[in-house]
Amino acid sequence: MLGVWLSNRNSVKLLVLQLDRAEKKEKKENLRIRLEELYEVSGKWANSYVSHHTLFRLVMDAEITYNDALDIQIERNTDDSASRMFTLGELYFTEYNEQLSEIKRLRDLASSIQSDFKEHYRNTGISSNKHSEAITDVLELSVKAIDTYRSALSNHACKV
Repeated sequence: MLGVWLSNRNSVKLLVLQLDRAEKKEKKENLRIRLEELYEVSGKWANSYVSHHTLFRLVMDAEITYNDALDIQIERNTDDSASRMFTLGELYFTEYNEQLSEIKRLRDLASSIQSDFKEHYRNTGISSNKHSEAITDVLELSVKAIDTYRSALSNHACKV
């Protein structure tokens, strides 16, 4: 009887260890999948973000009209990767929230400059070197911030 009890106890311990190991492996795999998705989505969003503001920079430089820029923007597919990128980053990779916050700050700054230019263009109908230079500076900082964020994600992937 004692032998059966010891055998059952050891079997239960082994089963618990196997289940624990399987659970850890599954969590790690899910995290890796989310990390890969975040890396991919952040690249898509970066391309969309930069091309959007670069398009309106052409208006600021008087290379195209505002209506032309709007027509081009309508023709492009809308990109919903921003919400996915920020959701994944904030939920699963909180250790990089500071970098993500900097990207958001720069995104909001670029939107503010573009909005200010829109009002300027509506009132005057002329280009603005001031806005063009400002958006160029913000986009350069944004690209650096995004590259830093993606590099951190890449390094994180090596550890997973």
